[in-house]
Parts: sequence; C-alpha cells; structure tokens
Amino acid sequence: LVCIRACRCPFCDQGQRYWWVDCGRVLKCSKYTKLTDVVDIIIVTGGAGGIALSVSRALLEHGASGLSLFDLQSTLESEVASKAIESLKSDFPNVNIITQSADVTNEKMLQDAVDATVEQLGNVDILLCFAGVVGAQHAEDMKLDQWRRIIDINTTGTWLSAQIVGKCVPIYILG
Repeated sequence: LVCIRACRCPFCDQGQRYWWVDCGRVLKCSKYTKLTDVVDIIIVTGGAGGIALSVSRALLEHGASGLSLFDLQSTLESEVASKAIESLKSDFPNVNIITQSADVTNEKMLQDAVDATVEQLGNVDILLCFAGVVGAQHAEDMKLDQWRRIIDINTTGTWLSAQIVGKCVPIYILG
C-alpha cells in the first residue's frame, strides 16, 4: 500500500499537484511524470465525500487506471454524490470507475467490496481512507455510544480496511 500526500508542485508554474510516496520517492506533476509509474488501481473509502472525490479526480488526472469508490449505499445514491461520480466517469471515459456499497465497520461487507473490486479492476495498489465522522460537541457532553461510533468508523474502520486490502495486495520484489 502507498500513502500519499497532495502538495503544490514546486517544479512547474501550473500549480498542479505532486505526490509524496512513503518510500521517499517524489512523483512530480503530470508535466514531468505520470502517477501510473507507480499506481494503477485505487480504493477510496468514504469515496462519495467531497475530499475523497477531489483526491480521486487528481489521481485520475495523473493517470490512475482504475478507481473503486467505497461508501454507504445511501451516500452513493444521494443526488450530490451521484452527479459527482457521473462527472468523474464522463471526464475520464477510458478509466474503469466503479462504486461499492461498504460500511467500513462491517468486516464482511468490506471484504465483499474489496473482492468485487479485485475481480472487476485487478490488484489494488493504493488504499485511501476518507471514511470518517466527527462529533462536534464538547467531550464532557458526549455520550459513550457516540464516542464508540466515532472510534469505530474513524479508527477501527481504517485499520480494518487496511487489513483486508493488505491481504490482497501483491508483493512486489524490487531489485
């Protein structure tokens, strides 16, 4: 799995993004190199959210060849998300963009979504975890149930996603 961080490209005047990869290699903007030098298939949890869709668009602009957006079915079917996902599909017609109904706190549902993604797109190269919720209230006023829900989605959901995807990521031997 590859951890990435979007930043301004210091190498060109176009203000595009470059991607820092956890192995220490910097991939510059598309003016210099394509992201697909390292990445092909991407899973994005919380994939119908605004941040996830923006990052997905940037990855597609940099040459990603497959994208699987995971989110709750109700979120994927919302009018805003549906339009944004259709926009991605129409802007990148040569890329296989799919959606999977998945609750990151449900191990079986998540496993099924990952299996379907691998079957439809091939081996996964990147997992981006954007599924999350906030508890916008003072800690002393928060109920324990609400706290556990936040931890379940934000922390356990990320761990579970990484564990399941990590088991299906091919091991590359670097020379």
